[in-house]
Amino acid sequence: MKASKRDHVTPLLIDLHWLHITFRVLVVLVVVVVVVVVVVVVVIVVVVIVVVAKEGLVVVVVVIVIVVVVFVVVIVVVVVVVVVAVVVVVVVVVVVVVVVVVVVVVVVALVTK
Repeated sequence: MKASKRDHVTPLLIDLHWLHITFRVLVVLVVVVVVVVVVVVVVIVVVVIVVVAKEGLVVVVVVIVIVVVVFVVVIVVVVVVVVVAVVVVVVVVVVVVVVVVVVVVVVVALVTK
C-alpha cells in the first residue's frame, strides 16, 4: 500500500478490508491522532505569529505556555483514547481465544465419549 502524504485516507482504509474490525478501528484512531496533532501544531504556530505581531514578546511567552498546556492535555486525552482502544482489542482477542479453547475442549469431550 503505497501512498503519498497528499493522498486521501479513505482509499487507504478501504485497502484494509482484510484487517479485523478492531484493528481497523485502531488504524482510524491513529489517523485521528495524527490529524489532531497536526491541527494543534498549526493552531499553535498561528497563535504565536498573531500574538507576536500584535502584543510583543512578554505576552507571547504567556500564550506559548497556555498553548503548550492545552497541547499536552489534548495529547494526553488522545493517548488515553488509543490505550483504551488497545485494551479493548486485547480483551476481544482474549475472549475469542477463550471461547475457541472452550469449544475445542467441549468438542473433544463429546467426540471421546
